[in-house]
Parts: sequence; C-alpha cells; structure tokens
Amino acid sequence: MKSNLRGLLLRSVALLAGGALVGFAFLINIDTHSWFTSKAMQEVKVTAATTSDILEHFAIEKDSKGNAIAIEIRKKENLDHSPILYFSVEGEAEDYVLHINPVKLEQQNTYIIPIEPNINPVQWVDLTSPWKGEKTGTIKIKYLNEYINEEMSISFTHAYLRQKLLEDINRKGVGIERISDGKALEEATDLITFISESFEWEENNKGMRMLSLESDSIYDIERFSIGSEIENIDSIEVDRFIVSSNMILALTPHQSQIISAISYKLLPHIERLYGTIEDLVAILNEKLIEIGILRAQVEEQGIKIEEQLGKIEEQRARIEELEKKEQELTEKNEELDKENLGLIDDIEALNKDKESLYGDIEALASRNSTLSSENTDIARENSQLRAEIDRLNRQIEELRSNSGGGGNTPEVPKEPEAPETPDIPEGPENPEVPQEPEKPEEEKPIQEPKEP
Repeated sequence: MKSNLRGLLLRSVALLAGGALVGFAFLINIDTHSWFTSKAMQEVKVTAATTSDILEHFAIEKDSKGNAIAIEIRKKENLDHSPILYFSVEGEAEDYVLHINPVKLEQQNTYIIPIEPNINPVQWVDLTSPWKGEKTGTIKIKYLNEYINEEMSISFTHAYLRQKLLEDINRKGVGIERISDGKALEEATDLITFISESFEWEENNKGMRMLSLESDSIYDIERFSIGSEIENIDSIEVDRFIVSSNMILALTPHQSQIISAISYKLLPHIERLYGTIEDLVAILNEKLIEIGILRAQVEEQGIKIEEQLGKIEEQRARIEELEKKEQELTEKNEELDKENLGLIDDIEALNKDKESLYGDIEALASRNSTLSSENTDIARENSQLRAEIDRLNRQIEELRSNSGGGGNTPEVPKEPEAPETPDIPEGPENPEVPQEPEKPEEEKPIQEPKEP
C-alpha cells in the first residue's frame, strides 16, 4: 500500500515539473515587464549594402567559344571585414553545373572560383541533339540574405559539356576497379543499351556480300596434277569465289572499341574466322578449278573419241582400197611371172656374151700395164733433166756474182720441159713422177634372176 502511494507521488511531481518546463519554453521570447513596471523592447537597426560597397570586381571568365569557366571576385579595398559570399545558378545551366561553395573574402586578392560542369549519361545523350546549340542560365551572388543580389549570364555549348564529361571519365577511369556484381552489370547493360539505341551506328557493309561468284580464265593449268594430262587446251573458264574486302561485320573503329571493352576476345576470334573462311574459299576455288579441268578433260576425250571414230572410218576405207590393190597386184604378179620366164632366156644369152668380153678386157689390161711402165721411165728421165738444168742455172748465178755484177755473161737457156703424159696421175712419194694407173676391177658375171 505504501509503495503505491510513493509511486503516485513521484508521478505527480514529475508531471508538475514537466508542465513548468513547457510553460517556461513558451514564455521565453515574450515581452516581459520589469520589476520597475517599465516595458523593455530589444531594437536592432539594419542597413542594406550595395555591390559597390562590398565588391570591387565581379566577372565571369570565358573561353574562346564563350563557355563560362570561372568566377572572378575581388573585395573592396577599404572593406574592414571579410564578407562571405554565396552563389546560385539558375536557368537551364543549373542542371549541368556543380554546386558552387561559398567564399570568404579575407584578402585583397582576386579570387578565382571554377565553374565545374556536372553531366550524367542521360544528359550527355540529350547534349548530342543537333537541334540545341547551348545551355544558358545566370549566376547570382548573395550576401546577408540577398542584401546583395548581383547576377550575370552564363552559357555552355553542347560540345564543351560533352568534352568535360569525357575528361572526367579519363581522369577517374584509371583508378576504377572492375565490378563483378551481377546487379550492377545488369544496370550497366541497360545504361549501355540506352545510350547505344540513341545513335544511328554506321554500317560499313550495308548491301555488300561476303562472297561473290565470278568467272575467270585459268592459263597455267599444268601446275595442277590432273592438268598435265590435257594436251590440246591451253586455258579453261572456271567459276571462282571471290572474298570481298569489306566482309560481313565490317565494324567501324567506334564499334570495335565498344566490343573490345565488353568482350576483348571477340574481334580476334572473328579475325580467325575470316582467316578460316579465306582458307576454305581457297580450297573451294582449287576444287572448282579441278572440276573445270575435269570437264575440259571430258570435252577433250569426247573430241578424241570423235577423232578416233573418224580414223576408224578412214581405216576401213583404206582397207577396202588395199584389198582392191592386192587383187590388182596379184593379177600383175601373174603377168610378171610370165615375163620372168622370157627374161631368163635373155640372161643366158647375155652370160655367153659376157664371157667373150672377159678375154678382150684381159688383153686391154696387159696393154695398159706396158704403157704404165713406159710412162714411169719417161717421168724419171724428165726429173733428172730438170735437176741438171737447175744445177747449171746456179752455176751461172755464181759466175755473175764473181764477175762483179757485169751484165755481159751470157745466160744459159733453159731446156724446154718435156711434155707431160696427159691423164697420168702423179705418185704420192715423188710428185713429179707419174704413177701407173690402177687396174680396172674385174667385171663380175651377170647373175640370172631368181625365179619367184
């Protein structure tokens, strides 16, 4: 019972204390009367300051194309305090610029506050639109709850904003770690798809075929093993597949860069596939050439068969002609057999005449031997006479030289040379001595023709 009373008292005291505190909180800002019954009111005097009272210089620094890149501020020279300035961006440019932090002007120097663009991928896609040239807006400077409210116009070209995003990516991309989170990869896929669907990608191979079938003339068919069998054909017309230099999936450099970033092994694999295709096309062309050569062989064999059939017909006609000639020769041979019998009788008569001629030939040969011996003696004497004449001429020359070159010494006349025997050849050992002519060969008896 005592414990219940004690708890009730404690709750009552706590309630009273809480009520007193709440009442004091509500009454703390209400005007009060002093103990001397006079009302005391707090009074504050506020004066508005202009831009020229605080700032000596305020301008927007721009690049050569008019893009705002920084704010230039310098406080008034005789200002005895350090004002804190706040900045706000309004207009379209507000969505493309980072928040500009306040600046406390403590020194008399010119403060350069950079204006940093802030672009997200969705904005970047919007900046690629060719119908919008730039984003415009204003920068306002505030001091003490807008007692200074100065504004200046700013603008950014689309190309400048896009370039700033790429610079930020290149600056931060080196330190980014690769992400393997599945959910993040799905979101990245959606983002890449969204950006890629916003552009019309160039198609290098639009309307082109990877392979084309063309006719060609092959002249060096002998380099093929089966082509060496062709004799009468110098060249053949075959169909060959030509691999186009602009193949399917002829990617632009931009497409190749994106694909290499997502799957760096894909492009080398495609290149290997192209190499395999070219090898297969080369093999296919070789086979087509072999097929063309085989067709040429078939045509050539057909021509040869026709030529052989023509030759067979010619041989048949020739056989018939030879059979006729054989019949004629058989008949003629019979006639010759009859003539041969008459010739045998004539040969026997000629042999008898030949035997009588042999005796005449032997007599003539003996006479010829005698004349040859006489001719040899005459040639020998002629040679001796020539030698004697030569000796006498030498003696005369010596006498002339010994007599002092006088011209009165008579010259011994040369003896006339003996006439040479006509038609007698000189001997090989002594060219001036004629040799005995060879004996004529003994005539052979005439043989009788053999009977067939």
